[in-house]
Amino acid sequence: MTLGAATLRARLAGFFLAGFFAAGFFAAGFFAAGFFAAGFFATGFFAAAFLATGFFLAGLFAFGFRAGTVVPPPIRFVLPSIQYGAQAPFPARIREGSHTATANSTISGCSKMRAGFAKTAITPPLGTPLAGFGARRRRWDRSGMSVELYLSSSAIQSTTEAVTSYASGHGYAGVEWYLDHRRIPISAGARGRLFAAMRRNGLGARFHAPAADVEIGHRDCLVAEASLGYLTMYLNHLSEMAPAVVTVHMGSRALPMEELSWERACDNLSRVVAAGRERGLTVCIENLKGGWTSDPSRLAEIAEASGASITFDLGHAGASRFARSGGTLEEFYGVIRGRVANAHVYALETPEGRHLPLEAGTGHRAVLDLLLADGLRTWVLELSSVEDLERTRHAMEHLASG
Repeated sequence: MTLGAATLRARLAGFFLAGFFAAGFFAAGFFAAGFFAAGFFATGFFAAAFLATGFFLAGLFAFGFRAGTVVPPPIRFVLPSIQYGAQAPFPARIREGSHTATANSTISGCSKMRAGFAKTAITPPLGTPLAGFGARRRRWDRSGMSVELYLSSSAIQSTTEAVTSYASGHGYAGVEWYLDHRRIPISAGARGRLFAAMRRNGLGARFHAPAADVEIGHRDCLVAEASLGYLTMYLNHLSEMAPAVVTVHMGSRALPMEELSWERACDNLSRVVAAGRERGLTVCIENLKGGWTSDPSRLAEIAEASGASITFDLGHAGASRFARSGGTLEEFYGVIRGRVANAHVYALETPEGRHLPLEAGTGHRAVLDLLLADGLRTWVLELSSVEDLERTRHAMEHLASG
């Protein structure tokens, strides 16, 4: 795991504290040595102990001053033609169309250096260097058109700090926070701390609203109204992170259609969209692998009736009845084209709910090219594990170079 700014400051502070104590132990050691020289031989042990401790702490201080900013394996930033000591954990960025490494600004702390290059900037944990990605912001570059890549927090079931550390350390542009796994506190203070952690290192933020216990289109009025109120409360909270994209579900967890009301669903989604718009948030309805939203025509109808944008989920589309009946991802996208504002990129969702990684040669290039052609340049890699996340990233690199 890389060192964030706060971790780096804490580590350097620790090393300087070691230097301070080293000076103190040296002083005590020389003082005891003076007594030893004056004939108080019993102080010799203390003199030796104090001096040995002082030398140890001084060595720790010297090591920390030299190596305190070194990024531990497996993350290594490699800046061709630019050297800042043995290792340089400074951010780098691809300059589109450039194949050389250049410094764009002077160094003023770890976060202010930028370099442009077309070849490897990061050696990721799974090995092969990536040709089309920048270390500071992960980009997929094809035919001169680059895309900022976000990761979904669902891949990293850990603390907010761990997710942001991984995202910034691996060069992702931001995180889509899956709020089924990470609820937002009601307390303003706790919420402020959470949002500050999400913004760490300049990361962008998108949000996936709770879905496991929320259904605004439920036939039961109590469930629908409670869900509407709950989502509206979340939009109130997320207004503190505006502008942002917020994805919602309709018919989650394979909810039977007989438990839903089309009229109520469209009406309540309209209310959610309006509430989001008032707060600077873009509300997107996501296509699922079953139910109304798995049919591109019904999805387009729902979006049109409510004013919602759409999150196009490639894995859900590939697992839908539409695809099983012979429809392609490009055909699915063609029906909803023009309303898509967000994309979840991975290969396929299994019946058990796992999101399978994209693999090179699996036939996704055509639909990705359509997204690029329509100017959709921020994609969320929504995978179930870090390993699958990185496999998808590598597959996209192969697609970009093909």
